[in-house]
Amino acid sequence: MNDEWRIKDPAIPEQVQSEYLFLFNEVLTLTYHWQTFNTLFGHSKRRIELMNVTAPKFFLLVQRNLIDQLVLILSRLLDPATSGRQKTPFHNATFAHFVDTYAAYDQTLASTLTLSLEELKTKFADFRFWRDKAISHSDFNVAHNVTPLPKIHFDELGECIELSQKWIESPQTKAAPNETVHWTVMEIGGADAVIAVLKNSVALMNWERSDWRNRGQVPRNEASFDDA
Repeated sequence: MNDEWRIKDPAIPEQVQSEYLFLFNEVLTLTYHWQTFNTLFGHSKRRIELMNVTAPKFFLLVQRNLIDQLVLILSRLLDPATSGRQKTPFHNATFAHFVDTYAAYDQTLASTLTLSLEELKTKFADFRFWRDKAISHSDFNVAHNVTPLPKIHFDELGECIELSQKWIESPQTKAAPNETVHWTVMEIGGADAVIAVLKNSVALMNWERSDWRNRGQVPRNEASFDDA
């Protein structure tokens, strides 16, 4: 287990640390999906144009799948602590279940986490409706335009992700108030590399089209879409 992501409190047993680490990794995965989404679709209109010029259907597929994954990951985190029949419920790896577990060690913070969780659920309500009616299931009335889905905005989804980050930070922050979690996921390649390849590809195509004698040669002009 990565010590950096542990709750730095020796009173917290390993089983609780393991549950916390799982949720932390889920939020980290959520963060990476959101980071990738913004790199591709939240950077600039020029970048959108670049993707539309090169592979519009592919990037539409990527966009829709990233949104679905963001909604599904957050929905799982916000599910109740248990599901199923009351006599034989099964436990869920969720924020709510962690609150129930953590309350045995810090009731005060657990109460704060419960309030924050309710705030997050309220802000996420429209996205959960999308999950229930159009992502996890295909509601007949929604599919046939009888019942409209609520309008959702990407900035609101970003706010939900930030709240989930703050939520999972809270036990660490209380145990080690001088430490800060940095949520930028560092990577080699990824979405930025894809954009770089697209820029070079467009530059090469434009250069070859400018003169048939350029075909197969190394382009000398600077790449177009540098501002994408």
